[in-house]
Amino acid sequence: MEPVFWTGRILYGGVFVLFALTNLVNFRMPVSEVQARGIPAASLAVAVAMVAILVGGVAVISGYQARSGLVLIALFLMAISPIMHPFWACRDPVQRREAWIHFFNNTSLLGGTLIALALWH
Repeated sequence: MEPVFWTGRILYGGVFVLFALTNLVNFRMPVSEVQARGIPAASLAVAVAMVAILVGGVAVISGYQARSGLVLIALFLMAISPIMHPFWACRDPVQRREAWIHFFNNTSLLGGTLIALALWH
């Protein structure tokens, strides 16, 4: 396997593995953020989301069921971005800018995920 491909898989999948593990270790923080957005069963929602991206990231890194892992990551990004980063609803300009940055970072990750999904054999 090409070193560039391996490096990309480790970097890309690793971000999701790190994010999931960090949020699972500090579980109360993401749960309180999700509760603040009015999402019911916040603990369950966070747990399911973190397991999805943990499994997705590991799948991308290992190459085992990578396409399924990419689907999990794509679903996570599509769900989380408008819920957690609704920049259009922020009145404060600083909060709007921060939400805008996070929303479009997630959008670019989603684009990369979809490209990888289309190209992964």
